[in-house]
Amino acid sequence: MIPPIVLGCDSIRGVSYRSAERAAELRTRFERPERIEPLLRRALQAGITGMLTPYHRSLLVALDAFPHRSWDLYPVIPDMSALLRDVSDSGAIGAVWPRIRRLTVWQKLVLGVRGLREAGGLVSRDFRSFLAVLLDLELAPFHRYRPRAIFLSAQITDLALAFDNAPLVFRFADLARRRFRAEPALETHNLGTLLPALDRWGAPIRIVASPVNLYGMKMRPTQSICEELIRASGRTIVATKTLIGELIPAPQVAEYLARLGVGSAALDADDPSELQGFLDAFRGGPASGLSPDGSQAQPSTV
Repeated sequence: MIPPIVLGCDSIRGVSYRSAERAAELRTRFERPERIEPLLRRALQAGITGMLTPYHRSLLVALDAFPHRSWDLYPVIPDMSALLRDVSDSGAIGAVWPRIRRLTVWQKLVLGVRGLREAGGLVSRDFRSFLAVLLDLELAPFHRYRPRAIFLSAQITDLALAFDNAPLVFRFADLARRRFRAEPALETHNLGTLLPALDRWGAPIRIVASPVNLYGMKMRPTQSICEELIRASGRTIVATKTLIGELIPAPQVAEYLARLGVGSAALDADDPSELQGFLDAFRGGPASGLSPDGSQAQPSTV
């Protein structure tokens, strides 16, 4: 379902763990779609056709330069940080209105019908109904890519986890499969707590994205607990925030992820030449079990 290597979009979105200055530089650079296009083109040439990303306007504009269906997009929705920022800047209506405006006429009609179905829950302030409408809004720009998997963003996943709210996860899984015909997946920053909870709930979730890196950054509650659960999990773990190139050399990242047995890795890069170095490490690293085409690299005998 998820390729062994997908393109992550932290760099494109202006996220950096090296410094605030670098983050600001990335945000400025990738505001322009023409700066994103070469990176996407190099990734395709290397065999990477999957991308894990929340909504990013410049990225979607850059994707218009490629033939239809060149990319498999795996949306991470809803982008609560962007939504809350917009609410703070423009108020609730001001935040929602631009999201409605980017819908086609048909999508607006469909959203209206579905909104009526959720009216009772919205009036009674049932968060599951609010989530259903929000998912419709956030997923609309991705419809033409027909995503095969949809990730519930960490903000919502971890909120459900904190309140032991299994029904919300089940509702999301049902919406993903029935309404969007996609595999439901979760993003989390609390992997060591989420995986046991999913087993306890009996939740129909087979894919989980979470930070996995040598520094243990955002591997909660502890790095060792997360590592143990990743090795034992029957689910596909998508490693995000690997810190590749930013703080940790690519060969070390490749070896660490392969040793844990993660199912997929989201690699972030901010220029085409950097991306090639990352891919070389995953294809030829001494312990790498991941490569873009899904083949298993052979362990070194040296």
